[in-house]
Amino acid sequence: MVTDLIENTQRRAQAAGVSSTEELRRAPKRLAGFSEDVAAQNAALKRFLFAHIYNHPAITEDRDGSVKCLEELFGYYLAKRGSMPASYEELAQTEARHVIVCDYIAGMTDQFLLRQHHEHFGEQRLG
Repeated sequence: MVTDLIENTQRRAQAAGVSSTEELRRAPKRLAGFSEDVAAQNAALKRFLFAHIYNHPAITEDRDGSVKCLEELFGYYLAKRGSMPASYEELAQTEARHVIVCDYIAGMTDQFLLRQHHEHFGEQRLG
């Protein structure tokens, strides 16, 4: 799939006369993409994954628990000055706090997020 994406994007870019990344970004239509055959295979794969994996109860329970953790940590860091590492708190002095909180949380691994949630909210059953 990766090879197809790269090769097909190169073909489309050449056909459109695009020779730089900037030109690719400014193209009037999206040039990056799969070939028709691989796009169809990708769509079939996505349908399978949603039908059999992403919407499986075990996965949705974990996902819902993770979303709850994210929401609670976001509210915590947003409301409590000094709750993030110093470098993030310094940035929050000059930029919108909610943006800095998002950046901080976005950089967390799943395990770190869960540890932070446990540290700030204690033992809670997720899900």
